[in-house]
Amino acid sequence: MKDLTLKKLASSGKTHEAMHKGIHLLRKHPLDKQLLRHMELLVKSVDRPDPEFMDDVAGLNFPHGRVLHIRALVASGNATEAMAMYKKLVLGPNGRNLLPAREFAKLLKDAKCHEAAELMYWRAIADQPEDMQLVQESIENLLDLAELAFPEKFSETRELAEFIYKRFPANPHALFAIAQVWYKASRMDRCLPYFREFFKLNPNHAARAGFVFNLNYDEELSREGLVEEHKSWCEKYQSLVQSKPVSLKRDKDPERKLKIGYVSPDLGMHPVGFFAIPVLVRHNPDQVETFIYSHRDSVAQHDAFSQRLQNAVGEDHWRWISKDSTSMLTSRIAEDQIDILVDLAGHSHLNRLDAFANRAAPVQVSWLGYPHSTWLPNMDYRLSDSVVEPEGEADAWSSETIYRMPNGFHALEMDSAFLEPAPPPCLKNGYITFGSFNNINKIGSRTIQLWASLLRAVPDSRLLLKHKTMQVLENREGIRSLFALEGIHPNRISFKGITRHRDHHFQAYAQMDIALDPFGYNGTTTTCEALYMGVPVLSLPGEKHASRVSASLLHRMGLDGWIAKDKKHYLRIACHAARNFDALAARRRRMRTDFLESPLADTVGLARDLEMAYRSFWKQYCEEGLPQNNAAQPATPTKDEK
Repeated sequence: MKDLTLKKLASSGKTHEAMHKGIHLLRKHPLDKQLLRHMELLVKSVDRPDPEFMDDVAGLNFPHGRVLHIRALVASGNATEAMAMYKKLVLGPNGRNLLPAREFAKLLKDAKCHEAAELMYWRAIADQPEDMQLVQESIENLLDLAELAFPEKFSETRELAEFIYKRFPANPHALFAIAQVWYKASRMDRCLPYFREFFKLNPNHAARAGFVFNLNYDEELSREGLVEEHKSWCEKYQSLVQSKPVSLKRDKDPERKLKIGYVSPDLGMHPVGFFAIPVLVRHNPDQVETFIYSHRDSVAQHDAFSQRLQNAVGEDHWRWISKDSTSMLTSRIAEDQIDILVDLAGHSHLNRLDAFANRAAPVQVSWLGYPHSTWLPNMDYRLSDSVVEPEGEADAWSSETIYRMPNGFHALEMDSAFLEPAPPPCLKNGYITFGSFNNINKIGSRTIQLWASLLRAVPDSRLLLKHKTMQVLENREGIRSLFALEGIHPNRISFKGITRHRDHHFQAYAQMDIALDPFGYNGTTTTCEALYMGVPVLSLPGEKHASRVSASLLHRMGLDGWIAKDKKHYLRIACHAARNFDALAARRRRMRTDFLESPLADTVGLARDLEMAYRSFWKQYCEEGLPQNNAAQPATPTKDEK
């Protein structure tokens, strides 16, 4: 009853009034755990508790009251006093049980009190060094903090992970921790073997989806091997989904307005959001009724991009699903009578393939957020194009029926406030600067060998790499060493770390003459960014979906001359461009206009193409049923499973 009063006040927007009322109730009922829990949530929900509340909570002279005071201090950004209060708390009886170091560390990290959080994660490890799961989780958080605030401390965490692994090489938590270290160092060659060992011990672990995603970075893994990894995981994943089937009964009128549901954790300020949102807001309401199932934090991640989409579809068509179980989510989709459900995540982080595995809608489609066939038996179609996946050749490598969009499957809006493209820096420098702002996890041994060949072929040229993991000195030196093994002097490789403001990121394109596309896993957002900023992108397509996306983007811009047929052709294109500074400058001056006049900027056109695709799928479903899915065939056992 007491917490219902607080909930009523909070839900009506009177959060501060609810917090003051809660203090009054706590004085009378200091042992009411449910009331305490609700007060903790209220404190977490406000940016800064008001001074009067801080005075009131400081007067709660009982153990749980002091914990609430610590939480309020953290919420107010006062990490120093919170740490002092915590020190007093743990000296008392059961103090650490009331607020364990790991929980306090998370509070501090969430509140962006990075220095205090780092200290507390080390404290948590010191408190319970025998708890290997705690040690693993603390290492992961310390890696995050190194990336966010303390790049110079990355080596300390790496050394701890290596020490733990040497002592306990068969322990799954030790394996996971050392794998994370090398992932954060952008060294997939060293990361993936540890993950493979981990998943031999834990084949059903939820993190295996992320491992399958990361395999797309592996330039050494064959197309056949990648498919088998997907098939094997999906067979296990499908068996883990526990939910009752939902009704799929719909009006099978092939011409009626369709209800389309989009499921994603990334419909906000995220590369998927940049591509999806400008298209989704332009759906024709006479043709489709759009529903959004957003697996984001409804407070912390409801940013301007997310709000734009919510305003377009309406609050009554918006669902927050991060707390939904499989049965809850599939039931909500069924209640909304969704005809076609579209996944925008694949096997990426926080995906909701559980709903698709449970057949939440009559027709299910994969689009945009994953660079490979999902190999999920209940995923019916995948949106692609004939450049990324040529007809006939690619169909055998996809579980879904591939629908090839006539104008590509990417379009986005670029901010018109961004500066006009600057002249190519070669005019001032006198030498060519190649560059890549892609995730450096995409840069494997074959890419390094190819780029090293290019640097040897173009004397005095430089290479600029930009990625958040390059904040760390030893990560930069690790990449330099790989190029040194190919005969490239370290001084020819330079780096940039994270750029806090998006416009500053775009301005950095003024420092490169020619963008290089990673061989095994192409850029998508970065390719479009470079083209918009007037920087031509050189790409060598491979066999897999992930290695052919830039070829599609370049083709849409009429830049087929920058798509290499083989390595020799790649070097010829680069060498010719590097000798013609004036031609690069002329290309740069007209490229933004070319971009804005291409299908890459035609979000309305892509919305119409999507509607045409959905209508085709629905007619097939009404008249003939669903297409056959290749995932119905059992996976070939891997060597480890035989």
